[in-house]
Amino acid sequence: MLGNLDEAFFADFEGCRIPNSGFGHREHVRAAWAYIKRHGLATAAPAMEAAIRRFAAHHGHAGKYHHTLTMAWMHLVAAHAIPHPARTFVDFIGEHSRLLDTALIERFYSGDTLFSDRARMQWIEPDLQPLPAIA
Repeated sequence: MLGNLDEAFFADFEGCRIPNSGFGHREHVRAAWAYIKRHGLATAAPAMEAAIRRFAAHHGHAGKYHHTLTMAWMHLVAAHAIPHPARTFVDFIGEHSRLLDTALIERFYSGDTLFSDRARMQWIEPDLQPLPAIA
């Protein structure tokens, strides 16, 4: 289960109460971690997709959703969160701060692949190296 601060964040995200300007990369990673912690990756991934789509639409940016980027980051967070459970997001990110580096995704995807229209709409496998295994 999530701690009180993480539960409040999760509820605010799902309720679209976080301003768009207050939902950057760190908050995306935090939401991914919260969904994975609550549901496991199989259920968390579609729940995260639905929540991000809802959040983006609520803030007038429905077209900004990027499927491959979202699912790749879900995978990266899960690869760290599942074998190393943390009680809070602060603890988790303290142990895995490299997940805050937005350039991390560039180890797995070329820009041409990741920023293609196809990758925005559907899952595309990494073209540089496979994503890490999930224990």
